[in-house]
Amino acid sequence: MNTKFSQYSLIEYGHLSETDFDLIKKCRGEHNTLGFAYQLIFIRLFNRVPCQFPLEIVNEIVIYAGMQLSLDISVISRYSKNKTKISDHQKIIIRYLQFQESDDHAKDLLKNFIFQQALQFEPISLLQIKSIEFLRNLKILLPAEDTLLRIIKAKRTIARQLLFDKIHACLSPDIINKLDLLLEVTSDYSPIEKLKSPIKNASSDTILNLVERSQTIIATGALQIDLTQVNNNYQRTLANEVKRCSADRIRKMEPTRRYTALICFLKQAHQNNMDLLIASYIKLMNSSYTRADTQVEKQFKKNEALIRESLKNYESIKEVIRDKTIPDLELRQVLFEKFSDELEKDLPEIRAFLKGKNIEIFKSFVGKYAYFRQFTPKF
Repeated sequence: MNTKFSQYSLIEYGHLSETDFDLIKKCRGEHNTLGFAYQLIFIRLFNRVPCQFPLEIVNEIVIYAGMQLSLDISVISRYSKNKTKISDHQKIIIRYLQFQESDDHAKDLLKNFIFQQALQFEPISLLQIKSIEFLRNLKILLPAEDTLLRIIKAKRTIARQLLFDKIHACLSPDIINKLDLLLEVTSDYSPIEKLKSPIKNASSDTILNLVERSQTIIATGALQIDLTQVNNNYQRTLANEVKRCSADRIRKMEPTRRYTALICFLKQAHQNNMDLLIASYIKLMNSSYTRADTQVEKQFKKNEALIRESLKNYESIKEVIRDKTIPDLELRQVLFEKFSDELEKDLPEIRAFLKGKNIEIFKSFVGKYAYFRQFTPKF
């Protein structure tokens, strides 16, 4: 049986109260006093009695008990040889702590509790921890470790089969047939292996691949099955089992378990695909906008000298127009004489900026329409 504990737990359960001291003082001899205190702390800490012969010794508990009683811990060796005294003390301590031994009624309570927990949790270690907490709260001593593990494994098997049977009862022959087809190797890979293959970085091909995967999953009808009665953690456990196993190993699973695991996997895979699909679409849109913005920015910097020259000429033209010494009838002729090159040049690259930088970015972005058409209609 596991005897691991924290220092905090030892202090919490091992600190002797005045009532404890009153009971301990009734023992005769230092070895009996220390042994009684040791067993009292042990039972409180582990919720079970120590093995009697030879006496199960945990040095940390002996030291802590001896420290509180100011006794030499070496006398515990003398106490450990007296099997009768050890047994008598255990009975006294159990009555004192008002604990109940693990009888048939207690085991029935434990079995029902484990069954309910096994409907939600898969790991044996977790079920064992919860069982110990359950018995501690009821002040029932733990059964032998192998007995507890045997009960946990038996009830977990029954609980899992009940869940599998409930899910299987919801499956139509058509859904079962489509789930079986996922495991058939029609080319180099089975459909299930294609669904399990890793997703590449965001691209038009990635989006089309994700759409195809989602359509495959939807076509099985697995998304229509209600899995609310299966705990989320257990759903992930079953889904991960499908991810780890080859198609051949999945086929060898017990049928009701196989179909439940496949449905859990397909539901999880579909949700992940939808998340990746949206994220990939957003990434492609953002990257296209960034490229358009960069392209316009480069174009702006490339024509920066022309823009500055045009602004300079514009200021000069304004000065000529404001010059009152030039008659209105001659103004047009004067402008053409002084700014003939500026007025005769056609600068479409400059004219493009008249509507604003954002408009140019949008035009460049829209220019990617053919690229977007590769995946947008299906998306």
